[in-house]
Amino acid sequence: MKNAEKKTLAKTLFVKSSMNRKEIATQVGVTEKTLRNWIDGDNWEELKNSQTITRSQLLQDAYNQLRAINQKIEIDFKGIPTKELSDAKGVIRKEIEHFSHQPIYKYVEVFEEFIEYTSKISPSDLNKFSELSQGFIAHISKRK
Repeated sequence: MKNAEKKTLAKTLFVKSSMNRKEIATQVGVTEKTLRNWIDGDNWEELKNSQTITRSQLLQDAYNQLRAINQKIEIDFKGIPTKELSDAKGVIRKEIEHFSHQPIYKYVEVFEEFIEYTSKISPSDLNKFSELSQGFIAHISKRK
């Protein structure tokens, strides 16, 4: 396997799987230092963190925010919202509606689970599947 292919596989394993750095380095056939340089040099941590936020987490956060606003209105303003609180509720309702009707997140969540599964049973196929799944997500995103 060429170095570029190793790096691509390592990136996919780092971002999509639950493998630790030592396991990834061993699986790919590089030293932990090389892997650390790739992670730090290309900011893989940020990429990994950005992909851990799921639709369900975003929805739960929005519902929690809406609940907190409603409690504030009830307790501090005797059930009558200020303009700011009313506006905030409107924004959060739109966010909830957006995430509730955005099926692309369903695909992403399924692909993430499948990539995790693939990383354990057939890591050599991970790059190809990752490329195909990302291409599919891009394709359905353009349809919307």
